[in-house]
Amino acid sequence: MNELNQLKSKIQAWLDGLNPRERRLVVGGGVFLLVFILYQMIWAPFANGVSDMQAKVDKQQQDLIWMQQSAQEVRSLKGGGTGRQSVRTGSLLGLIEKTARQHGLGSSIRKVQPEGQNGVRMWLDKVSFDATMTWLDELQTKQGVTVSSFSAEHIAAQTGRVNIRMLVEVQ
Repeated sequence: MNELNQLKSKIQAWLDGLNPRERRLVVGGGVFLLVFILYQMIWAPFANGVSDMQAKVDKQQQDLIWMQQSAQEVRSLKGGGTGRQSVRTGSLLGLIEKTARQHGLGSSIRKVQPEGQNGVRMWLDKVSFDATMTWLDELQTKQGVTVSSFSAEHIAAQTGRVNIRMLVEVQ
């Protein structure tokens, strides 16, 4: 404390040695310097922190909107979104036969029979495996039909042709 008083008296003696105009200039500069230091050490970091946080919040809101839109798109592509059509068992038979014909599989259907309340069991003979997979993908993604059981038997004499037994259902 004694050293602080000595420093204070030295500064006071130095200021007393200046003419009044110089003294006002030094005191004004000191006050300005004190305000500037306080601003730089206290207010500026706080203000920058607030603006940085606001920028992060804005970025996260944009990311959230993008994720929600992407989730909707994924659901619709998986067949679980709003683009999925509802199918009843009665119309499931018609839908299966109609879409199979559209994919060139109509002549390969040997037997179609209802299975329970929401399913259809099918037998396809000498059918193109690739065309069948394309057809089943379309049924699943656009119509909400799922394949519950599936077996394919390769026909040795014909490349790419199989005999298929499957159960498709509507959830």
